[in-house]
Amino acid sequence: MIRDENRVKSVWERIRSDRTLNTLAHGYHETWDSVKKLLSKNDMMREIDQIETEYLSEHPDSGFIEEILLLKQFPDYLDYMPHGCIVRKIGIMAKIPENKTPCDRFVAISRTEYADFVERTIRLLIQTFVEKSLV
Repeated sequence: MIRDENRVKSVWERIRSDRTLNTLAHGYHETWDSVKKLLSKNDMMREIDQIETEYLSEHPDSGFIEEILLLKQFPDYLDYMPHGCIVRKIGIMAKIPENKTPCDRFVAISRTEYADFVERTIRLLIQTFVEKSLV
């Protein structure tokens, strides 16, 4: 999803519409690798943190705090993933997003792109679970 051709085009449209970023981007190829050179990881994570903070504020009963953050075990349903990787990844990602400095612009990922990513991921997981008769 990150390197999807249409999404990368959209990111570059946002870069070109920002005077400062457009100047900094001069001479860069319009690729995701160039985006990572233009935008710091902290800036990109701040965008994601804001989207996640907004979601958790709007959906306090989502189960994220009461269920996901507390996960210590998870079956290896997805045999194409390394053993134990889901719990490890949850441990890395299971945090309340810190929105210390709200974003005034979204360049690396828009709210719509983030929502599309979540929806696509959910569909792929459901498809895998159905194929493995886990639902």
